[in-house]
Amino acid sequence: MGMLATPIMGLPYPDDNELLQDVPDFVRVLALALDKGKLPTFTTSAARDAAIPAPTSGSLAWCQDNNPMPRLTVYNGSAWARVYPPVTVVTSGSAAPTGTAEAGSIYVQY
Repeated sequence: MGMLATPIMGLPYPDDNELLQDVPDFVRVLALALDKGKLPTFTTSAARDAAIPAPTSGSLAWCQDNNPMPRLTVYNGSAWARVYPPVTVVTSGSAAPTGTAEAGSIYVQY
C-alpha cells in the first residue's frame, strides 16, 4: 500500500494507483494519524490520569469536570497545570503577587 502525505499535517492518503482492496488499511492508517491530533477529552482529572499514566512534557488534555471548572491542562514535566481558563488571583492591600501595581488590582496568572 503506497501512501502519500499532506504537506502541512502529514495526514496519509493513497496514491492514484491504490487498489480498492487496500481501503481498510488506508482507513486504519488515517484513523491512527487523526487520533494523534485530537485533543483528548476526559470527564474528570482522575479519568485523565488513568488514561494517561505516564504523560510526556507538553501533553494536552481537556477536563470537563467542574473542579473548579472545565479546563485545558498541560503536563509540564512533573504535574498537570491549568492553561485555560487562566488562574485569577485577586489581591487586596499593598502586596502584589509579582512586579508592581496598585493595591487592589486584579492579577491574572498564566
